[in-house]
Amino acid sequence: MIQTSSDSLRGLEGFRVNRYTGTEQFFPHPPVVSKQGQLKIPAQSLPPQGEASHLEVTVTAVRICFPERRITGRSSTTVMLDLYQPFNGLELEANTPGKGTLLIILQVRSFNGTIATGNRRFFAADIIASIDTCRHQTQAPEG
Repeated sequence: MIQTSSDSLRGLEGFRVNRYTGTEQFFPHPPVVSKQGQLKIPAQSLPPQGEASHLEVTVTAVRICFPERRITGRSSTTVMLDLYQPFNGLELEANTPGKGTLLIILQVRSFNGTIATGNRRFFAADIIASIDTCRHQTQAPEG
């Protein structure tokens, strides 16, 4: 990422922090990001995750100004999902003020009660979108 520029950010979409697991393991129907940076995960049946009873879902938005080589904004939202309840979908704000390119990262961890399972097969963090607001065009899936 250090050597990239706003012109080559599209290649970062789909980047997995954990090479063993991606967010599609938790959400077979993928999230959609709007041009304004809102993340929507559609209602769906969530697959079992080993002994997990809950999923911690975190959406992090980071705004990077490449010409200035600095982060101009950051926000994060976390929710817990009960795997014993139907999942009716989720909408989370994934935008943050500032100038520059917006990167949206979706992180999912499995929990057994209040304790994270600690198994790398049940942890994922993927860059799911990059939105270049400087050019007023999106490189993210539209919803």
